[in-house]
Amino acid sequence: MSFAQRLSRGVLVLDGGLATELAARGHDLGDPLWSARLLLDAPEAIVEVHRAWLRAGADVITSASYQASLPGLRARGLDRDAAIAVLRDAVALARRACALERPDAIVAASAGSYGAMLADGSEYTGAFGAIDDDALVQFHRERLPGFADADVIAFETIPSAREAAAIARALAGHRGPPAWLSLQLREPGHSGAGDALEACVDAIAACPAIVAIGVNCCDPEHVAPALTRLRSRTALPLLAYPNAGERYDAHARCFVGHARTPAELAALAGRWIAAGARMVGGCCRTGPVDIAALAAV
Repeated sequence: MSFAQRLSRGVLVLDGGLATELAARGHDLGDPLWSARLLLDAPEAIVEVHRAWLRAGADVITSASYQASLPGLRARGLDRDAAIAVLRDAVALARRACALERPDAIVAASAGSYGAMLADGSEYTGAFGAIDDDALVQFHRERLPGFADADVIAFETIPSAREAAAIARALAGHRGPPAWLSLQLREPGHSGAGDALEACVDAIAACPAIVAIGVNCCDPEHVAPALTRLRSRTALPLLAYPNAGERYDAHARCFVGHARTPAELAALAGRWIAAGARMVGGCCRTGPVDIAALAAV
């Protein structure tokens, strides 16, 4: 059954914060590749976390490739073919976890913002420096072969209409899996870079490969009004997977503020679904207990 067919059958539960759970299990993620480092050094640890999400009730497992860009992997001495193989391995690890726990689960290949590759928090602001639009398109296009075996590609934590437009251009003529686009929020009506959400929708409106749109790694309280704004502009299925409620401090490189309890997140998820979300889950600082609470909703 295709990803689109699964979406038509009811609300899907996404997984939670992969890096959060890996860190909770004692893995050191202080690396430019972040959680993707374990694709090279400890792949079985990733499989075990994927399995934990499935046991918690997730319908969708997201690969550990958020920060595994081709430039980042080349910096580790890998050539293009070896870097693409790492992305394929990330999808294969997620697929193996599904085979062990739930063979009908969906595998999403995580494709992080260009800012994720910079490892400076700029996926929250869109302040990417001097990169031009064509280079931004190429950044996203060159890794697509690594995601060929996924059910869907998850372009995540996208902070601007500019990067959304670059992703749409990168997907022009794409013959692989469909994609979703998930925006980072500054506030309910604006992306991390300050663009109106309607402008972000318009940036991808002519791209048939993008089959869902939503928000992630944002304040849970911002989700429902953001989805309402998105729904006013598009008929695409909506998705929401915020963080636990804390704000990322790019200078201190940590999350600060109040984290919602699993029960609080579950209560908010009812509002997201009422606002039109067809996929709900968690991002940074959420664990299996949070996903279990969402699955119960």
